[in-house]
Amino acid sequence: MKVVYEFIVADREKSKLLAESSIEEMSVPYFRCFGMDPVNLASLYFVIHNKPFRESYLQQFSVLHHDHETCDSLVEMPKSLCEALASLPSQKHADVLESWKEKEGFSLSHWHDEFKRNVLLNLVELSKTSQDRCQPLMLKVRVVDSEVPAARTLH
Repeated sequence: MKVVYEFIVADREKSKLLAESSIEEMSVPYFRCFGMDPVNLASLYFVIHNKPFRESYLQQFSVLHHDHETCDSLVEMPKSLCEALASLPSQKHADVLESWKEKEGFSLSHWHDEFKRNVLLNLVELSKTSQDRCQPLMLKVRVVDSEVPAARTLH
């Protein structure tokens, strides 16, 4: 069993459809990766702003749908995180990646540097798309039994 994380830019009104459908069937900007969760994303927000991690920030992640049977969920990412990512200058990417390793009780040190770089670049691009389209950036978390398609998957 694997947990798959899909970052999607779409209208909030489509959240029920997004939660129940395969992303490949919809024409929305997205990328897929493994090993990412709201704690990692919240830590990224604080790394960008060079501030200590605050667990209370996790309350800004809005759960739009959660299936108790499958444990799949759809979460809207905080607007402040999207704004921080969209406005992150490319010359700061290396500093953010270097700092995005060890934060307040959890470690990203097992992640390969190339994986972190690709995740950051994809999040920056989707955050820009989110702002351009005035649509939220959402995180769809799925538990899958089999291998997921390798196309557009970072791992």
